[in-house]
Amino acid sequence: MARCPLCDHEQALGDACDVCGRALRGAGVVRVPVQLLEGLDPTGYASAPAPSGAAMPELEPTGVSAVPAVAGPREAWVEATAQEAVAVAVEPLEVERTSGDGERSPREAVVRCRYCGELVPEGEAFCLRCAMHIGSRASAPEAFVEQVRCRACGAAGSGERCHACGERLPEPEAG
Repeated sequence: MARCPLCDHEQALGDACDVCGRALRGAGVVRVPVQLLEGLDPTGYASAPAPSGAAMPELEPTGVSAVPAVAGPREAWVEATAQEAVAVAVEPLEVERTSGDGERSPREAVVRCRYCGELVPEGEAFCLRCAMHIGSRASAPEAFVEQVRCRACGAAGSGERCHACGERLPEPEAG
């Protein structure tokens, strides 16, 4: 009896586990004998050398002739797969530019996330950092305080220590 090294299934015959399909090797593996069925032509699969470009004599030729190259104009009902190039005039798109200084205005309505302390802009229902629901915006936002990122955990905060991990926060950049 052979035992599968993967699932510990024991079986009497076969070189592959009946349960998980893992190849069985070693002592106790009994290969299932292969019997040729009567009435079938040999394929030459096991004994045939690599193809050398010539047809294998064991294979039966097909009764269908080769497909001729397409000659003549295309039929009207056949959909074309390649079209001629199309000339397209592309007009420039007028884009309204806005200031992109990246600074938040103190007048912007923001709420501090009660879970991670991130400032969440108006219109957002979930914190952009921790994805927790912001909840009610009934409380007035705190006075605008410049936020810095903690070097240890990445949480935004102000003051001396990080509210998330307790490490010292870097000084805000003057500018």
